[in-house]
Amino acid sequence: PFTFNFCKYFEVISTAMHVLGKNPNSENASDYDEALKWYKKAAKLGQTRAMNMIGVMYYDGNGLEQDLESAV
Repeated sequence: PFTFNFCKYFEVISTAMHVLGKNPNSENASDYDEALKWYKKAAKLGQTRAMNMIGVMYYDGNGLEQDLESAV
């Protein structure tokens, strides 16, 4: 019989959100906004790579004002 694994479902969805947030075009600030939106959605689902990328964006000041406190 078919069993639905919610943990696996959320892992897949959060990974997809992480991938959608990857590789914004550095010449277009709206790409960073879009990336940050997807990273935050994935982070809320526990995607640690997305959490890391949010920190990197704050640390580097990519698409938003550099904020070392938020980067941590």
